[in-house]
Amino acid sequence: MSAPRFKNFSEVLAHWAAHESKKTFFVDVSAGKKYSYEAFDRLVNACVRFLEKSGARPGTIVSLRIRNSAEFLILYFACARGGFTINPFAASMSDEELIKGLKFIRPTLVILEKNVRGLPRSMRQVVITQKNTLVLERLLKGFSDAPIQRKMPPRAVASLYLSSGTTGDPKGMLLSHANVIARADTISRHFGHTHETVHFGFLPMAHTSITEYSILPVTYVGGTMVVAENFLSVRRDFWKILKRYGVRYVQTVPTVLFTILNTRYPRFSKRGILLSYVGCGSAPLPLSTQKDFKKRFGIAVANLYGCSETSAVSFDNPTKKGWRPGSIGLPIDTRAIKLLDDTGKPVPR
Repeated sequence: MSAPRFKNFSEVLAHWAAHESKKTFFVDVSAGKKYSYEAFDRLVNACVRFLEKSGARPGTIVSLRIRNSAEFLILYFACARGGFTINPFAASMSDEELIKGLKFIRPTLVILEKNVRGLPRSMRQVVITQKNTLVLERLLKGFSDAPIQRKMPPRAVASLYLSSGTTGDPKGMLLSHANVIARADTISRHFGHTHETVHFGFLPMAHTSITEYSILPVTYVGGTMVVAENFLSVRRDFWKILKRYGVRYVQTVPTVLFTILNTRYPRFSKRGILLSYVGCGSAPLPLSTQKDFKKRFGIAVANLYGCSETSAVSFDNPTKKGWRPGSIGLPIDTRAIKLLDDTGKPVPR
């Protein structure tokens, strides 16, 4: 089943909730929860109203600092549906760093797991935890989950992410609804993600990697997203999780691959694993790590190249005949690339 074209991710989620209502959309292995497309869509509707009661209006910025969770994703899609701009911060970020960023961005709302002292009074703090447990769903029970349909200009800002700072100081990135849809469409087509795809993610949702390569493409094609709070919490059970849920794609970073290579899996067997390769980005991938992973587990690693502002620039596809490790692959069809030598002159073909 191919995904139709959409104008924004509110439409995407509503489409699959209507056409694949009982299909599992999201699994939170850390919290032991799972959601169908219909159930998740209803929670998003209620969350839009919850955010509006808290002060959000179309065009306003909603910042959040919460762990990887269903709650994070409910808030993400609620912002898309309500016309609010979502601005996530890493759950591991210190209060001092958070305050600095928030004073620059100046959001209307800040969604947190605990109160932060020192924020300007113009920013309303909303805490969604009790005794370290996320309670957003409990808070949403007092709000209607009736459908919400709003027209969003394609160029309206959908998200404001901070880059990881890999190539310099972190930068704010404004992405429109059209930008976000185009990225998901491009990744889905080039990586071969389909309606049957299942992804496993554990990278921070506040960064673009898991969002760009997994969450949005999975939602776009109507697949299933399995998420853990972080990799260390599932390190020992990594391969078991892949088999249990029939995972077909995992987005990693070099440090995760290094950790997997340095973890004992005495009963590892490739039987039952549906991965044809894993993706790796966000930092330079050592050739030795790429080769060692393939040698030990029999699974290739795709070296993904691109910057946070543009998403993937090229695709190193290990399923192609004659593939060899050590390349960043070929340009994807929505990118124009110019190769220059050390003097800034174009390199001959």
